[in-house]
Amino acid sequence: MSIPDADTIHIGLVVDPYYGRWFATQTATWALDLTGELLAALGAEPTLVVDGVTQPVPRPLPDRLAATVPAGAGHHAVVLRRRQAAS
Repeated sequence: MSIPDADTIHIGLVVDPYYGRWFATQTATWALDLTGELLAALGAEPTLVVDGVTQPVPRPLPDRLAATVPAGAGHHAVVLRRRQAAS
């Protein structure tokens, strides 16, 4: 996990090609447990993106967020981003 700035959290997931063979053809739902500090940093309406696809985020933001990871072994990217105010 990396936090390059206060508004974005990057989480890298790696599904091993051998041990994760099931996930080569099946989606997986990961539960992301968010601490109070992360919840506060993300604000009321964050954006969740998994492998470049935006996913819905329930309102109010729960402390356990479901992220659906598409089928496939290898690297997957999960990004949580604070919603930017309209300018």
